[in-house]
Amino acid sequence: MNNNNGGSLSTGRKKTPSHNFERKSLSDSVVEFLLTLGIGEFESINVKSIARRFKVNRSYLSHKFKQDMKFSLSEYILMIKILRSTNLLAARKDISVDNLARIMGYSNRDYFIKLFKSHMGTTPGKYKSVLKKMAYFDS
Repeated sequence: MNNNNGGSLSTGRKKTPSHNFERKSLSDSVVEFLLTLGIGEFESINVKSIARRFKVNRSYLSHKFKQDMKFSLSEYILMIKILRSTNLLAARKDISVDNLARIMGYSNRDYFIKLFKSHMGTTPGKYKSVLKKMAYFDS
């Protein structure tokens, strides 16, 4: 039974699309979760809290994330916190470095400054000064 479709037989079933919508991986879900966190939620974010959130073992989560993403979950959390810190410094000219460190979950201000500088090449205070000099802020 040839129906002019390349010699194949029609089964009467609809063809499924050639693209597959697969379930998101655990790592993708974690990334999405971290990217959608509100500023007030960063204070308590760490590998342990994320493992609890996704109901998986912390070691398994860390291993799986590193396997999938090629860097550790701890590194990714830190990158997100630093990125959000730069956003806050740009958005809120009145924010202090002490308050910023606390919001990002660091009780030790000096340690936060060290982490920020290692990723941004400057301290949060100097970063904010550059924003001011660039007339980023009104007034």
